[in-house]
Amino acid sequence: MRELALRRTTEEVDAQLDEWMRESGREERDVDEHVLVFIDALPSARRLVRRGWRLAQGLRGDLLIGYLKRDFSDDEQVELARTIELAEDLNARILPLQTDDELKGLQGVIEAEASITLCWRTARAKD
Repeated sequence: MRELALRRTTEEVDAQLDEWMRESGREERDVDEHVLVFIDALPSARRLVRRGWRLAQGLRGDLLIGYLKRDFSDDEQVELARTIELAEDLNARILPLQTDDELKGLQGVIEAEASITLCWRTARAKD
């Protein structure tokens, strides 16, 4: 019984948090800082998006999600779609990068957005 009550409470809190995150992201404000999260098609990308969102909220900045547009396997497409859906729920601006060169793609975004903080997954992250 107690476990069911805890589950229900957790679901309600998660729903309230999601609603608050969507609402707080809709506020119009002048933005000087942009947080760019560069994602791939791994499940750990969703954790990185959440961290980037928290960083952007702390900086009172925009959250930008960049990824390289390329051919993905079916499983990778599913993972990437889930990550992009989360980013959209957090009111992030999605930036599909049309280049084969990651560095040139990042450089283009950084130059276009001016003031930016970068987040990306390191090799030590575990999936």
